[in-house]
Amino acid sequence: MSIFSSPPSQYAKPAVVRSVGVLSLPNSTSYTGDILGDMPNGWGILTETNGSQIEGEWRLGNPYTASGRMVYPDGTVEDGQWDYRLRAGYGTIRWPDGTVYKGTWRNIPDAPDRPDGNGTMTWPDGRTYVGHFFDGVMDGMGRMTYPDGKTVEGRWIQGKPLQPSIRQ
Repeated sequence: MSIFSSPPSQYAKPAVVRSVGVLSLPNSTSYTGDILGDMPNGWGILTETNGSQIEGEWRLGNPYTASGRMVYPDGTVEDGQWDYRLRAGYGTIRWPDGTVYKGTWRNIPDAPDRPDGNGTMTWPDGRTYVGHFFDGVMDGMGRMTYPDGKTVEGRWIQGKPLQPSIRQ
């Protein structure tokens, strides 16, 4: 037998079917795109009944990199991009109380993501914080501006200013 000949059929691996189509997933979720066997694999769009829609690359049934909109049961809406390898993303988070965050975030499984890294948070009362966040709170260098024009600038630790510079 030559080293270039095909292996005997008893050693041949079964073919995995690759296709493009629609999958019906649990909780009335659907996936349209590249499929490997019976799971998302490649480029596709996941659509949920709550209005969430994520488009991106899937690997063996799991999101890898994606962009789109996530809607959570509490009414929080995220528009942006996610990198599931790094458990991070970038975009806009809108909470039901009217608070809006634009910047980087950390992916939290099955829950709204948390601001993490540089971004801008605006509250319904008119306050705006521009700076660094860690695990959802102001932490690092940043500046809070109040509706009356007052600013608090400096290093923040767990949501509180540490030796701030205050300007009226």
